[in-house]
Amino acid sequence: MQSDNEIIQLVQDGETGKVGILYERHKKDLFYYFYRMTNDKLKSEDLVQNTFIKVLRFNHHYKRGQPFNFWLYSIARNLFLDSVAKKDVLKHSANEEALYNHYDEDQGVQKAMEQEEKHQILQIALNRLDSKKKEAIVLSRFQGMKYKDIAQLTNSTETNIKSRIRRGLEDLKLIMSKLELQ
Repeated sequence: MQSDNEIIQLVQDGETGKVGILYERHKKDLFYYFYRMTNDKLKSEDLVQNTFIKVLRFNHHYKRGQPFNFWLYSIARNLFLDSVAKKDVLKHSANEEALYNHYDEDQGVQKAMEQEEKHQILQIALNRLDSKKKEAIVLSRFQGMKYKDIAQLTNSTETNIKSRIRRGLEDLKLIMSKLELQ
C-alpha cells in the first residue's frame, strides 16, 4: 500500500485521479475535525470537499518529504478560519443525533440514550471553550496530532499548546459537570 506522501507525489507528477485515494483515506477524520469545530454537519461536509479541491488545485505547494497529514490539516485549518472570518456562525446542527448514532442493536435503548446524551454534552461543552483551547483539544485528542505539529500549524509553541490543552480539558470538565447537573 502506498503512503500518503507517495500518492501526493504521484498527483504532483500528473496522476490527479490518485487524489481520490487520499480523499477516501482522510474524509472521515477531516469531517469529524470540521464538525467538532463548527457543530454543523452540512458545513463540515462542504469544508471536507473544499479541502480536497484545494489539495488538487494546489498540490504543487506540497513539499516532498513533508508529512502529508500536516499539509492536509494546514489546508483544512485555513479553510475553517476563512469560514469563521466570513462571519459564519457556529450553530447547533439538527442532525447531531444521526451523526452520533454509534450504538448497535444489542444495546438497550437506555444505554443508547445515555451514550447519545454524553456525546451531546461533550459537543456543547466543546463549543463553549474559547477557540484556541477548542482547536488544540480537537487536533490533539480527536485528530491525534502531536503537540509539536499543532504548535507549528497554529504558529505557536509546544509549551503553549500543552498549556492550552491542559487548561481546556480542565474547563471542559467543569463545563460538562455543570451541564450534567441541569
